[in-house]
Amino acid sequence: MKPILLNTGYFFYQFLSFCRYQVYRYQSWVNKGKIIDFSHLHGFQS
Repeated sequence: MKPILLNTGYFFYQFLSFCRYQVYRYQSWVNKGKIIDFSHLHGFQS
């Protein structure tokens, strides 16, 4: 049972790190979009 549990834990850890990486990429992409929107609004104001 122990090897199976270790493999499952390793797979779960890989899955968590992959999800965290995807969320980080999405957040950085959203932040870039917000920065572009802010500069766009600033251009309209000035």
